[in-house]
Amino acid sequence: MRLFAGIRLSEEISRNLFEMGTALSRKIREARPVPPENLHLTLRFIGEVEEERVGRITDVLSESCRNFEPFVLSVKGTGVFPDRKRMRIFWAGADSGGILRRMNSRMEKGLEAIGFPAGERFKEHITVARFRSVPSITAAEFFLEKYGGTVFGSMNVEKVDIIRSILSGGSPVYETLEAVLL
Repeated sequence: MRLFAGIRLSEEISRNLFEMGTALSRKIREARPVPPENLHLTLRFIGEVEEERVGRITDVLSESCRNFEPFVLSVKGTGVFPDRKRMRIFWAGADSGGILRRMNSRMEKGLEAIGFPAGERFKEHITVARFRSVPSITAAEFFLEKYGGTVFGSMNVEKVDIIRSILSGGSPVYETLEAVLL
């Protein structure tokens, strides 16, 4: 089973990001926007795990979120991964005043304690579109410039979802296994 801990976005933010992703795909043929129902912020990608480990992972992630109060998440600005010459991901930035970084750090420590290797360096972002191949740098730069200062919305974060990702021929399906209240 493929798992991650994440934050689902409000309808307003999802709509705004999807509109940007759709505009991107109209101008850049390599761009595939993420469907609005799949837009989320990944706190910690865990990957493939055996079903019998899910309960322990859920316990660790729940414990990692304990003592965090609900907070405001602002979604603003844009960027690309891995860099502007080899773009594969177009993203929107997320600002939590450092709360998500601290939460991710606790998750990392808890998961390492039960045998999971450290994850990739955490960057507060939401993937808006993926590129099938490296797009025209000029076209992508236009969108980075156009939306670089855009505020896509703010939302109250009151829970972290432990999500199962079911891969299929098209877009993945995300199923919440447990919601951890803050």
